[in-house]
Amino acid sequence: MKFQVLCFLPLLALLSACGGGSGSAEVAPETPPPSTQTLEISVLHGMVLPGTRVEVHSVDGSTALLGFGTTNSEGKVSVTVDRQQNYRVVFNPLNEFIALKCPLRNGCVTEATNRFVAYGAAINSRVSVSAYHNAAHGSKIDVGVLSDLVAKLYQAGVYADRVKPLETIQSFVANVFGHIGFEKAFQIEADDIRNSVLVKALDVAGVTQSGVVLSNGNSALTTMSRRLREHLTGNVQAVDELNKLWINDTLDYMQAEMLSCTSCTEADRGRLARTRAVIASRYHPLATPYMPSPAIDLVEPIAKAKQNMTDFRALYYSLDSETPAYTTVISDVRNIGTIVDQFATLVTEDLFDLFADVLSDVPVGSKDGNYKLGALDINYTNSSQQWVLKGTYQGLTVDATVTMISFRIDAGGDSRIEASLTGSVVNPELNSTLNGVVFNLVSFAENAQPKPKSTGYIAVDGDFLLRRGASVYEGMVRSRLESITTADDVNKQVLESVYLSGELRRTANTSRVTISLVNPSLFLESATADIIPEHVVTGVSYNDTLEGLSSSSLTLFFPFKDLNSFRIQDNIDVSASFAGRFMEFNFAGSSTTFIYSGRTQDDINWDFKVDDRIPAGFKYFNGTKIGEVRMLKDVPGVMFNDGNFVSIF
Repeated sequence: MKFQVLCFLPLLALLSACGGGSGSAEVAPETPPPSTQTLEISVLHGMVLPGTRVEVHSVDGSTALLGFGTTNSEGKVSVTVDRQQNYRVVFNPLNEFIALKCPLRNGCVTEATNRFVAYGAAINSRVSVSAYHNAAHGSKIDVGVLSDLVAKLYQAGVYADRVKPLETIQSFVANVFGHIGFEKAFQIEADDIRNSVLVKALDVAGVTQSGVVLSNGNSALTTMSRRLREHLTGNVQAVDELNKLWINDTLDYMQAEMLSCTSCTEADRGRLARTRAVIASRYHPLATPYMPSPAIDLVEPIAKAKQNMTDFRALYYSLDSETPAYTTVISDVRNIGTIVDQFATLVTEDLFDLFADVLSDVPVGSKDGNYKLGALDINYTNSSQQWVLKGTYQGLTVDATVTMISFRIDAGGDSRIEASLTGSVVNPELNSTLNGVVFNLVSFAENAQPKPKSTGYIAVDGDFLLRRGASVYEGMVRSRLESITTADDVNKQVLESVYLSGELRRTANTSRVTISLVNPSLFLESATADIIPEHVVTGVSYNDTLEGLSSSSLTLFFPFKDLNSFRIQDNIDVSASFAGRFMEFNFAGSSTTFIYSGRTQDDINWDFKVDDRIPAGFKYFNGTKIGEVRMLKDVPGVMFNDGNFVSIF
């Protein structure tokens, strides 16, 4: 059919040149675009109270004010303006103190007065955010932390020499913060719960720090944009400073949203759990600066898709079972899995038994002095509420100091014990040094919520150094263990999440490894009595220079039961960042029978299935089909709409 159309076109031209026979054809006039455009603007999603001014300015040769409005109760406003190619939208242009809603489920604290404010209540801050928008991308504009960081870099002239400077900056920012599909990465109403929740989480992280709403939210945004610019000029460590401003707060927000979400489907929860693992992988940035996608300057979607297939082959071959990269990753993941398993046992069993017995024998308020717990010596100082422990206890060799930070026992309300531990705890398998690790034990007041329900939690947060044989793993831990009462009144402890991130040092080399365990279904009634259930989402993020990929960050997902026997062969479930690429895909099977699905930061997505050489599936760009999986002489590949066949392997 394509050949017939091409042959018909010259004939049509000849007929037109000859006057077309009996008369000339009438050409319908083009309908000019409307002279105005109504922009639907959403600001700081769920945080804005009514009445704050939003302005729309021109950026095509001037900065003239085109229109303005004020936010409604949902933080939205519609502004009709003279149509332009590009716009700049500014929320709170005079940079005034404005009232925001506390966005944290557990409430907020004011920076200036240290006053507690409940979720949804008004709290004041100085926040002004903006966004640049190309009219070709529609009339909906989301204005928040991400768009403001893009705007600040755009105003600073970053990537001004590129063909598409705004899109290039968007791609770079999306790569840094772990978004997928840069054109939709900043849209709160995108059909992807991952991006929508992550956008909200970053808005919260931009104006709060550890639950405190900043009096001047702009200061954090300015610092974040400065760190991004420094990173672009080659300062790799600048991202470490940037990460301190957003990762923990983002993970805390996403955790609270998952715990409170009653409308989330199992698929939503699984997606959010994986997203939390990907965000945790950013604890260790790439060894070289993040870059925008190399596909940004490619005009045709098919060209972007072909680039993606080349990227897949590079990653697939690097993780082939025959390569040194494969051997390195497998060895390190198995090693870290064993260390983490032993550390989890130490924390959830040994240390809590130790704490319980010490507090029982030497409670708060005891007289200063020396006490004995079997072969364990205890020196207690009441004024500082501190226990110095030396000796042995149930197979542990202990040389550590426990300090009570705060405690509140309330028969009618929530009770809390917060204590820190610094020192060494050694058992036959693991030598552990803990530095200011904080244990937070919370028991909720009795309430009428239906069961199953949470009755409290145990949080562990701090730095560690773990030695096992010739391996040393040094880094930080953040975890939460939930206490749950089931429908049949059984009490059990279930892991909500744990993140361990640090450097794994061996005799030959050092790798940066983060392990994330996130429970997508905390109240699943069919779950076993295990503290860590089998359905927990397990991701190991490996940041290193691998053969064929240079500086890369791979978050590999697999069943928790396979943590100590992990292998990749014939089943790759990965989120990967390397050389400006950011892609997620799952491949399982062989070259003749497999499933292969995924998506890239450039809005390319695909879903293939080849069953005994019988192919099915398509490749898409932004929802539009651009290719179909085919077999050509037993070689699986994609037949693109331009007639080109590209092999998958």
